[in-house]
Amino acid sequence: MPPSGSADLSVELDAHNTLVLVGARYDVTITNNGPDALESATVVVRFEDTPFPSGAPTSCTTDRPARTLTCVFGSLAVGGSATVSATVFYSYGGPRRPIHATATRTASAPADLNQANDADTATCYYDGAQGIPSTGRPDLLC
Repeated sequence: MPPSGSADLSVELDAHNTLVLVGARYDVTITNNGPDALESATVVVRFEDTPFPSGAPTSCTTDRPARTLTCVFGSLAVGGSATVSATVFYSYGGPRRPIHATATRTASAPADLNQANDADTATCYYDGAQGIPSTGRPDLLC
């Protein structure tokens, strides 16, 4: 039996470093490429390291032990986009290294038959502790 409808969603993840603490604001964007309107979707962002939620209001839920951020989207017309944002902080030390986060569509209604564009990765770079006095440069660069 053929599916009753489908909505091809594309997922985009952008990261923007915070200015004071080691953290990033993650913007999760979905776009409905059709052919049908979206009823709902869930996107999960998986972090390499354990994030600390900022405490700021967001429509996403942080699960620290699982290292995830779960974002739920409502209805969306064909051609429409929606973005939700959440800020997390990290407890870092040690050498410079990349920090990756990957957003993946995990559920949607109607079904998404094109899974090729259902995930995106954003990379920030931990620049090592800047020390005191601060250099004025963030420790995490996105």
